[in-house]
Amino acid sequence: MHLLCGSNGQSLVEFALVLPLLLLLLIGAIEIGRAAYYSIAVTNAARSAVQYGAQSPVFAADNNGIKQAALDDAPILNLADITLSNHYECPDGSAAPSPPGPTDCGGGRFIPYLKVNTQMQLALLVGFPGLPQSFSLKGEAIMRIGQ
Repeated sequence: MHLLCGSNGQSLVEFALVLPLLLLLLIGAIEIGRAAYYSIAVTNAARSAVQYGAQSPVFAADNNGIKQAALDDAPILNLADITLSNHYECPDGSAAPSPPGPTDCGGGRFIPYLKVNTQMQLALLVGFPGLPQSFSLKGEAIMRIGQ
């Protein structure tokens, strides 16, 4: 009688029903971890580049050195993924024209800033229905150029 009421296959059926959900959760966690890692890398590359360029006006003019600092921090980037720009502020916080003239900001006093933007496309390892196949990750850093 015991042989007719056995439940040997019940665990196997339950496992087969739960396995797709567990795999979906595992793959989702891996994708979120990858996105977080690359997002941090892209942001840190922008920060490293702006720190290099903001040391002095000489370093701020070294576009190749600034881009190389970003690439050294995040080799996953390409040169085309890094953009540089300068902007200026008056001491009162208002925007100065770029580049400021000798009469702008009350006698030519202005504060120069360096801005570095980085970006990359992150392709998903596994396609999910309803989600794009790739995401754009962006980093930005702005720092005052030292005198």
